[in-house]
Amino acid sequence: MGFCHEFLSMLESASRCQFADDRGMNLVMKPVTTIVVILLAAVSIAHVMRLIFQVEVVANGVDIPFWLSIVGSIVPAGLAWMLWRENRKVNYLKNLPIRKK
Repeated sequence: MGFCHEFLSMLESASRCQFADDRGMNLVMKPVTTIVVILLAAVSIAHVMRLIFQVEVVANGVDIPFWLSIVGSIVPAGLAWMLWRENRKVNYLKNLPIRKK
């Protein structure tokens, strides 16, 4: 029973990423949120790289314009940033001490 309890607690602690807040508070980001933020950032970086290296993309004989990569880099980057900020705020509010009257 001791091994199972230790194994489960190890899995639980490994499934969360911890960040230090500027106030010195440890914030916990859920693993799915972390994965989504990373994927959105990767999509944004891929579009920026297409713009930098001027890569032509053709889909089914249709040229994809470069302005679409501008939109494709700004939107995912904004979504990743908002999701990361929202998750930080939610976790920060959970960690606040409760004042009793």
